[in-house]
Amino acid sequence: MMSYSPSDFMDEVVFCDTERSIIVTRLFVGGDSPFFEHHFFDYPVVPGTFLVECLAQAASYLYQQTVRTSAEKKTKVLLGNIEEVRFHIPVLPVSTLSFHVQSVRSSWGMRCQGSVYLLSTSKHELVASGRFTLVFGKM
Repeated sequence: MMSYSPSDFMDEVVFCDTERSIIVTRLFVGGDSPFFEHHFFDYPVVPGTFLVECLAQAASYLYQQTVRTSAEKKTKVLLGNIEEVRFHIPVLPVSTLSFHVQSVRSSWGMRCQGSVYLLSTSKHELVASGRFTLVFGKM
């Protein structure tokens, strides 16, 4: 399980609706990102695990905006499960990505549905989509 510090991989929160549990964040991936060096040598692409990480961090940020008590504020948010993630197109260096997450919170965690879009001047292309669960741990 990975622990999250919200906002490590987001440049901007574009939209956050805590009542409907929806968040949209944005990230620019420059050509100098360290993972391009080895993923892949002749054809650099953003790793799929990084895209899932960004979705989880957006969901974690959404959770942090909804906490009310000091005990909840001390809760560690962990990626507990990833299901049915589909990667539709590769993300190349120098790209702007939009991460869309909707969640349902319970006492043990958050079930999330997320999508990643490649933003270009002419259209938004679906890059990846899937479901994942964040679980709550103790600090």
